[in-house]
Amino acid sequence: MKLTIKANTFIEQRQLGVDAAGVYYRKTAFLGGSQYFRHQQIDCVTLSDKGMLAFQVGNEVFSIPVRPYDARHQAVIEALVRGARFGHLGV
Repeated sequence: MKLTIKANTFIEQRQLGVDAAGVYYRKTAFLGGSQYFRHQQIDCVTLSDKGMLAFQVGNEVFSIPVRPYDARHQAVIEALVRGARFGHLGV
């Protein structure tokens, strides 16, 4: 089961999906694309007080605005953090 957050504006579309194997990130603004990362590749996950969820893979940071008090968004955030944490532990 993939959990998904979408954040679309007139100019830009962002999507974050988390499943058992990894994370799908899509950002399009005229040009752009989608990427898939295994949980083990995620180095860091942060959530700002302004509601911006970000994760780092290598030297790149990927971000998406979230509503931290929305139950669906909370589920995605928890799955992302859990996957990154356990991905590094090899569990």
